[in-house]
Amino acid sequence: MVVRREQGQAVLEYILILAMVVSLAVVLAAALPELGLGNRMIRPVKEEFARAYRYGHIQAKGPDEDDGPSMHPRIRESFRIFVRPEPQ
Repeated sequence: MVVRREQGQAVLEYILILAMVVSLAVVLAAALPELGLGNRMIRPVKEEFARAYRYGHIQAKGPDEDDGPSMHPRIRESFRIFVRPEPQ
């Protein structure tokens, strides 16, 4: 009867899986600048969150932006700050 020693099999499997995960991370890190994924992920923070914080709505624009003010709460338009206003 032949006895096989398989003591290092689990360690070898972990090393192979770690090598695959690291190579996938390297490929993704190299592809980020080419695909522009970094800009796509940071755009909501730079634009939408900033507008929601500054004007109270993600689609609002101020007078200092290119298209001029639109959906601005202090400029008279058909814009409401509250989604469901109380009946008057």
